[in-house]
Amino acid sequence: MVKPNKTLITLSYHPASPSISPAPVRTQLPNITGLKKPTRLLAELVDRSCDELDAFSRFVGKHPSRWDSMEALALLPPSLAGERKTEEVINLEARLKARLQAQDIARVPFTELAAGINLGSTAKPTAKSMASLAGFLEQAGIGFEPDYRYTGILPHQDNDCVTFEVQSTSHLPVSPEFSHAATVMRLAGFVLYGQSDTLTDRHYAILTDYLDQVSQLSELERQHLQAYFRWEIERKSTLAGMRKRVDAMDVNQRTRLEQLLVRLASADGVVDTDEIKKLRRTASLLGHDPETLYSRIHSAMSEPTVVRQASEATTGFAIPAPEPDAAQAGTPRQPLNQDTIRQKRTETQKIAGELNSIFTPDSPAVPSHASRDSQPTGKVPDTQRTGRQRLDPAILQSKREESDQVTGVLNDIFTPEDEMVAGVSDQVPDDHRPLPASPSQGTVDTGRPDHADAGPGGLDTAHMALLEAVATHEQGLAVSEAETLASELRLLLAGAIDTINEAAFELTDAPVLEGEGAVLVVDSEILEEMKG
Repeated sequence: MVKPNKTLITLSYHPASPSISPAPVRTQLPNITGLKKPTRLLAELVDRSCDELDAFSRFVGKHPSRWDSMEALALLPPSLAGERKTEEVINLEARLKARLQAQDIARVPFTELAAGINLGSTAKPTAKSMASLAGFLEQAGIGFEPDYRYTGILPHQDNDCVTFEVQSTSHLPVSPEFSHAATVMRLAGFVLYGQSDTLTDRHYAILTDYLDQVSQLSELERQHLQAYFRWEIERKSTLAGMRKRVDAMDVNQRTRLEQLLVRLASADGVVDTDEIKKLRRTASLLGHDPETLYSRIHSAMSEPTVVRQASEATTGFAIPAPEPDAAQAGTPRQPLNQDTIRQKRTETQKIAGELNSIFTPDSPAVPSHASRDSQPTGKVPDTQRTGRQRLDPAILQSKREESDQVTGVLNDIFTPEDEMVAGVSDQVPDDHRPLPASPSQGTVDTGRPDHADAGPGGLDTAHMALLEAVATHEQGLAVSEAETLASELRLLLAGAIDTINEAAFELTDAPVLEGEGAVLVVDSEILEEMKG
């Protein structure tokens, strides 16, 4: 609405006949075209409307037949999108809001979110379709995770999504603090996987306390992080892709992150073997020594439990003062045991006698003044220059004879035929079976890895065959059978295990082969992560 101004509109009449002069016609209408502020505001309104409709206009220009699809509606302003909702969309919003009325966070199958909604030509969720779905539901006050706009993760068709109620719209892109906090939530979900039904209030209190310390997060970002953690603890995630995110952290951030994970694992008072195993993997990922975890767990479990939050009210009973220390009260200390002192002196003299039997008495460590004066000028004995005593030649000879006896016994045990001579090329292995030949050449396989067919972490065909063979035995493969298999593959079992585990460490920061007694076992989770 424009406030009328005093300048009125004046019209000019020009007759067709040139003999008649033009005549001005005055009106009672205000001339608002001369006002600058209303014109500027009107231009801004037009530009803003064009900007808000630009995305929708470009999408309809590329896909004219999909003007009423979910992707198109998500690009419209909320006021216009609400007028074009289909019946399926209205029913979906009603079902989701009904669930959120009974609980703050609700798990919903992804197929239910996408039911009756055209997300595109492909059945598999894409980044654009999921961003459109998240933006459209956000207009109705509903958020969900995984939200591709925040965490960059696409849900699987067979997985659930975590929905929650939102009170505001997103301001994208997310802040750098959110990306760091999302990494923390992912590792927390990795450690506490499968414990959604057994988490205590202390678990959530630890996470809430951490999020409160990140002051740069908005309220909507906090809601997404909490929902993202709820989603992570229900999916079997791995540490794939986490190396780059962890490398971006400094030393203090890594230390605080490990302390947080240890506190979460020990929040219920019990740290089982599965949690310890995952904590060791996260410690290796963070560049810390996994062996120090046990002391950290002990410290975390000894933290006091909050029974009731402190208040300024003086209620309850005062804690009694501790009794004074006996030593501080002036109690005399116990006297030393004279018999014990006498026994220690006797033992010391005995040891000194044994030492004196080794060193000759005629070579004192510190010569007397008379002996120093009797020496010729410019020539100083060895004992004066070095301060050392001469060893008794008889005792040295005795020690040499004992060494010769031990050497003779060893020579009787190890015969010369057992020694390996370097440079011998005519030795023939005990296995007389023909060595396998290369498919392209008739040469003997040297056992070196074939980089053209290298497996995960650069493992060659022989090592991958050994790994796959052990993986086929769910209860583990006996070490004796593994040695036989390694021999057939021209491998030494111990060296092959080290090579395979080194490749696993490069990819997952954890070993894939472990020995349990006389059985060799493959960690299926690590193997899956290596292949993925």
